[in-house]
Amino acid sequence: MGVRRLRKIDPKLNEKKFVLIKCPKCGQSRGGEARHKSWKCFRCGYVMNRKNTRTLWDPNNPEEVGLGREVVDKKKPYK
Repeated sequence: MGVRRLRKIDPKLNEKKFVLIKCPKCGQSRGGEARHKSWKCFRCGYVMNRKNTRTLWDPNNPEEVGLGREVVDKKKPYK
């Protein structure tokens, strides 16, 4: 049996409060709290964890999560 290598988890992710992530399966963006290990996509039910999901934006408060979703989904131009 070989040794299984896992990708390193970003240590700075634990310092942040909120994250904006995008589902790799369906492309739906989602905001979540950084303290959780995994998040579930509301559209397709895919379970995203820290190892298989890229963080798109690191907002400081919940209001920025909503703004970030609009920018990422291109519903609103970034100013």
